[in-house]
Amino acid sequence: MRPTADSVWCGVRAPRDAVTFQRLCAIAMALVAVACGTRAPTGDALGGGAAPTIAATPIPWAPRAAPSWTPRPPAVPTPLGVRFCAPADLAVYAQWDAGMTHWYTTMLIANTSATSCQLTGTPNVRALDANGKTTVRTVADARSEIDYAPVLLDPGHPLPTDRSWLVSGLAVLPVEWTPWCGDAVRVRTLALELPAGTLSIPLPEVVKGSNEVTLEQRCLVAGLARTPSLRPAPFFATILREPPPPLVLSAVIDAPATVAADGVLRYTVTLTNVTPTTYVFTECPIFSEQFVKNMRRYYLSCETTPSLAPGQSATFAMELSLEPPLTPREDWDLRWELEPSPNSASATARIRVTPPSSAPSIAPAPKRTP
Repeated sequence: MRPTADSVWCGVRAPRDAVTFQRLCAIAMALVAVACGTRAPTGDALGGGAAPTIAATPIPWAPRAAPSWTPRPPAVPTPLGVRFCAPADLAVYAQWDAGMTHWYTTMLIANTSATSCQLTGTPNVRALDANGKTTVRTVADARSEIDYAPVLLDPGHPLPTDRSWLVSGLAVLPVEWTPWCGDAVRVRTLALELPAGTLSIPLPEVVKGSNEVTLEQRCLVAGLARTPSLRPAPFFATILREPPPPLVLSAVIDAPATVAADGVLRYTVTLTNVTPTTYVFTECPIFSEQFVKNMRRYYLSCETTPSLAPGQSATFAMELSLEPPLTPREDWDLRWELEPSPNSASATARIRVTPPSSAPSIAPAPKRTP
């Protein structure tokens, strides 16, 4: 049907010119779309598909406090098809650190042989004096009963140094010295009892002309033992070999530019599924929010959003109550992070802290009259 002078399409009377009529129709449809608060869809960054869909209103803030820390299940040991490291294969760099109440020895272990080998578990450690006498040994209950993944040591490494902590293919063994109230302990050699034999580690020259380390007592509490004990941790690798997990969820913060030091920081976080497959919340994860020294951990309110389709987004309302002593007046970054790390969702936003809203106003001093 051709438009006539008496026909009305798209809410306007059609002119006799069909081209003019079509243009007016398009303009009218655009005006209706703007009036209704809609806009034409645009392509997204996921490959030209539909734009990410976002809920019209944020999911309300429903705080459910999470524990201060999340226990992680122990790593399941993976049998390695390589031999155990023999004492003759290994070279060790030992670093000594002193805290307020404890001494610590951290050993960096390299495999100098021509073939790969492994270290696993928690070894017994002994400290020997210049006469070869054991002065300190591993405390009876220090060895962990949990199985830890073995550490693969790459072959052909030189003697490690203080610059080798970020070199892959090495092992680390932390040892804690329990506090004691007694005589100083002199250490000339450390002995590690390994499955393939005992590794003796003569200490390098610490002070010119001396190869001994003298550890003074850490006696800050009455009733401690007269001698220390050793608490080694399990071996772990210097650098994990697994590649970082791919990005699954991205996060964007929408926060105010300013907030009072004693106010409630209200903002939103939009999570977007950036993968080509549907992301399912098997359980509502924990997130942390931190602004200066104010930090909280909650469970995400994902009950009404159990999954996100590819490119789909969901916006969550967030709150963080601020305390003036923990919120100095300055520009700070609000940090939001979703746990566990494979979700890879984190975001920051810069916010300026203003004076507390409850701060008393100070009137200017009256001017002196001459």
